[in-house]
Amino acid sequence: MTVIDVYLDSIVGTISLPKEPFVLLVNPGSGHLFIACGDRVEVYDTLDWRRITSIPAPPGAEEDRLRPAAGQGLCHEPGQ
Repeated sequence: MTVIDVYLDSIVGTISLPKEPFVLLVNPGSGHLFIACGDRVEVYDTLDWRRITSIPAPPGAEEDRLRPAAGQGLCHEPGQ
């Protein structure tokens, strides 16, 4: 994945992902980028684009919805 700074209009980083992402979320307070890929949520530091951790996503998350949570991450909303 290519990371573009829209203010600088330039590429500022690249991130190798295990699968195609289906949700991206930036938390400006923590400086974390959350990327939902398949059955994982990859968490990156926006200062140097290093991976901080990888969190298992709930089963079926790709088919359901992950949305921004009131805090610092993603919330899983199972389908109806």
